[in-house]
Amino acid sequence: MLLACAASEVPVDDTAPAHPDLPEHSSCPGDEALTDEVCLAVVEEDGRYPTYSVNRSYNPEVEDDPRLEDPDYIWLEEQIRDCTCTCCHRTAFGGPGVYLWDLDYEPVWIDSMSSWSMRTFVGETDEAAQTLPVEDVERFLSVIEAERQYRRDH
Repeated sequence: MLLACAASEVPVDDTAPAHPDLPEHSSCPGDEALTDEVCLAVVEEDGRYPTYSVNRSYNPEVEDDPRLEDPDYIWLEEQIRDCTCTCCHRTAFGGPGVYLWDLDYEPVWIDSMSSWSMRTFVGETDEAAQTLPVEDVERFLSVIEAERQYRRDH
């Protein structure tokens, strides 16, 4: 599972969706990105209010950012898009989790992720079951460490 979505007034049961055709919050249901229709239904089922994203990297936007062409960065985004958490972390779907990180943030989505979110993303905090289930953990950790270094250098 990825980062939990933003806090809410509405109680949420992450164990199973009320609608049986929807994937659970913690699932990565296949080798393909989830459809827009599924994500919109997931966000509606979640019931929490939409939030907003900002640049949490504190780095200035760079024209032709090299991360957008980096194969490891592209791989990470593909891994994320295979998981249900994508639905709550996209502005396009009115996701309540975009405050923590937003796949629609431009020019580079990972700039919307705070240092705390990155630590949680890779399992370095006490947040239970909040890491991304990836096929290649070593590559995943390498991408996040490269992002941390990029932030230190810029």
